[in-house]
Parts: sequence; C-alpha cells; structure tokens
Amino acid sequence: MWSVYVPCQALPCFLTVAVLDACLSLQERPPGSTLMVEKLFTLIEDTAGVKQLPFRALLHWTPRLEDAGLPDETGGGGVFEVTIGSTADECRFKVHRVSFKVYKCKYCVNEKESMHSIAQRFSTHWTQIWSTNHQLETPDTLSKGQEITLGNFYRTVKGDTWKLIAVRFGTTVERLMELNRDLTSGTMTALVPANSQVCVMPDTCPERRIPHKGITW
Repeated sequence: MWSVYVPCQALPCFLTVAVLDACLSLQERPPGSTLMVEKLFTLIEDTAGVKQLPFRALLHWTPRLEDAGLPDETGGGGVFEVTIGSTADECRFKVHRVSFKVYKCKYCVNEKESMHSIAQRFSTHWTQIWSTNHQLETPDTLSKGQEITLGNFYRTVKGDTWKLIAVRFGTTVERLMELNRDLTSGTMTALVPANSQVCVMPDTCPERRIPHKGITW
C-alpha cells in the first residue's frame, strides 16, 4: 500500500493509475472525490508480453475541513483508503491501494490566495496566521501548494468545554468547531474529552476579541 501525505485541506489531490481495461473495481474512495477513466495511446505490455492500449484512472479529491484529523493517533481520523483494480484476468490479483492522510490545523495555499484572503476565510486577522508560521520570512508572498499552519494545538484537561476554551484563547466557539470537526459534538457547553488535541486560532488583536466579564488579555 502507498501512503500519501496530504498535509492540509483545500488543495486538490490527484491520483493516476494505469489499468488494462475500463472496467475498474473501486471499493472505496474519499467522500466528494470523483473518478474519471480515459484511454491512453501509449502501448504497454501485459504479463503475457502482449502490447495493449491501457486506460488511465484519474481520482480527483479536494480535502475539506471535516476530512482532517490526527492520522498518527489511534482513532484520530483523517485517513482515507482507496483501492483501484482492473477486471482483466491478468490483473485480477493486482490492485493499487493508496492511503491518504489529512492533518487538521494545516492548510495548503491555492492559486491567487494571500495571507489576507486566508485569514478572511477563517474570520481572523492575517497577523494571527503569520505569527503561527515562523518559517515565513514575509507574509506578502505565498505560493500554490505551500503548506501553512492555521493555529496551535491545545491539549484539553478534564472539565474543558468549547465555551471555556474559546474564552480562554480569545476565539469563538464557531471557529473552534469548524477547525475540530473530528471532536465536535453537542453544544458549546458540552465537555470536550480530556487529552484531546484541539486546533486553536487565538485572535492576536485584543480589540477584536469578544469581551467577557472578569476576563482580561
């Protein structure tokens, strides 16, 4: 099995596999993905030495926020397996298995995106994202496919709720739930399991934070 590291959401992923006929066996694939089959015009030899015109299976998938997780942890989510094979007799025992891993709190830059547009997408200030990415010497130039970090991870303790975490880090419950679809359930006052890894995008501008009685930053 091949393991494909898909570090972040939003950037389209492509998987190309050559098979000997158009009758594919696709057992499972990521949600929202599409499969296209087209004929190639380059001869290849099968196991019997016969040259044939193969087909190409092209799987296209753009990971979403809700697809992300912590693939390196047991039950952490973010892992999607694809199995593609051909119905040709000589290939019935040969299949292509690919495992996609999508990590939360990561984002891949698309064409024409900027630090400002990404920040606007997540309802935050561009300085918050830039301050999380120390490898970026300037916030002015981002390239397509570049991986950036959206926020920091906070390991929860017993008694944490989405509301308490939001107040502590100067963010909103809505943003927390958007970034942690693998954990979100219930209401804003619902308890978050202890030792959970929560992606947090704290607002770096005190003026933008929602005021709470008795809380100062």
